[in-house]
Amino acid sequence: MNIYFRTIISAVGAASLTVLAACQNQDGVATPPTEAPPNNDIENPGDTRPSPPYRRESPNLDELPDGTYFYGEVGQPQEGGENYVIFNKNGLTLVGVKYTYQTGNINCFKGEANDAQITDAMLAQANENAYGNPNAPRWIFSDNQTISLRGYEPLETANISPSTNEEFVNCRQIDYQARL
Repeated sequence: MNIYFRTIISAVGAASLTVLAACQNQDGVATPPTEAPPNNDIENPGDTRPSPPYRRESPNLDELPDGTYFYGEVGQPQEGGENYVIFNKNGLTLVGVKYTYQTGNINCFKGEANDAQITDAMLAQANENAYGNPNAPRWIFSDNQTISLRGYEPLETANISPSTNEEFVNCRQIDYQARL
């Protein structure tokens, strides 16, 4: 959402709270607002306080058409310490990568779309002992996992970095069936 529309929404939200503050309860007593919103509307453009939080709609993964999707805990890709998920959807099956940017915490997965969650997921994490050891398994698997995307925001797939895309491609090539 661009700043202009967020500012308008903030101004409308502030006006709504002002109206609510003047309301009375059933006993005729005025009910004060619980918290004043930050004042970053058009009337005070120099105010740098953040916009009021808004409720993010959780994605309904079941209803997405087949394709590739990118979601993040924040609205900007590549923010250090934030969690992201990239997946390819085919029917209700999702295959992809879940990672925390700039931490090396990367998990591949294959699971089922279930509202805002990926359920019955098999996670695969690269086995550090496999480097230079041809007898060690390349992946360490864990079964029956759930990945929640509640509160995640959709991001443009064009913003997937080349290195993250490489991880995504690797995750899609894992033979999850061989694990079973």
